[in-house]
Amino acid sequence: MKKNLRLAAIVIALFAPLSSFAFDLMPYAEEVGSSQELSKRWFKEGVLMVYSNSDDTSARAGFQLIERSSKVGMSHALGAMGLFHEQGLFVKKDLNLAKKYYENAVSAGSPIGFYGMARVYENGYGGVQASLSDRNFWLRKGADASNKESVFGLAVALEQGQGLTINHRAAARHYLKACNQRMLEACYNLGIKLAKGIDLPQSYTNALALLLYAQDNGFEPAKLAVEGFIRHVPDPELKKAILNASKMTKSKTAEALDLSF
Repeated sequence: MKKNLRLAAIVIALFAPLSSFAFDLMPYAEEVGSSQELSKRWFKEGVLMVYSNSDDTSARAGFQLIERSSKVGMSHALGAMGLFHEQGLFVKKDLNLAKKYYENAVSAGSPIGFYGMARVYENGYGGVQASLSDRNFWLRKGADASNKESVFGLAVALEQGQGLTINHRAAARHYLKACNQRMLEACYNLGIKLAKGIDLPQSYTNALALLLYAQDNGFEPAKLAVEGFIRHVPDPELKKAILNASKMTKSKTAEALDLSF
């Protein structure tokens, strides 16, 4: 039970139709940098403790630092508290309270709050009427603020026509942006799109490079796709794909593929 709690704290799993999200607080801890402002230090130290591979006591102490930071209005801490209350991590699940934290995070200017409000309108939390148009409004706000979960969510909406006109090129652009922010599921989805070539230039080489990158960095669904591709990709293209996947791993972006849509 303790192990499960710790793993849940390391990656906060959020779900949307036909796709899963993994909300990553680390970029916001990194954004704080070496700030000596007390609330920011509490938030950064708290996130590092929650994400550490130590014990549950350390993770819970990290949560308490984030909670302390939220009480003095630190924007990202408010967003994180929304996530915790939505998922029932360290606290009792409370969707009404999650909504309030997200609203306060938005008021304080945190992109976590933008994504949280998209969740609110997707699922009808806190008594609001579920609305794809309102959800997509907040996803766009989050995407404009470079929140990778929002970027990814908008890509899914564009690809599947969730309250938006299907636009495969725009979806690919958003997947690429999220992939360049180290979201492995976005790299995987973009690889599948390039393999299919629907309204996009088909490229098995780039598709395989993206899938290899996702697989090599631990995204399990990519393994089966890679096995299928390797059997059908000519040897020269396979070698190029492996080389490009290696370049992606070193740079942690898809820039080696020189993609544009």
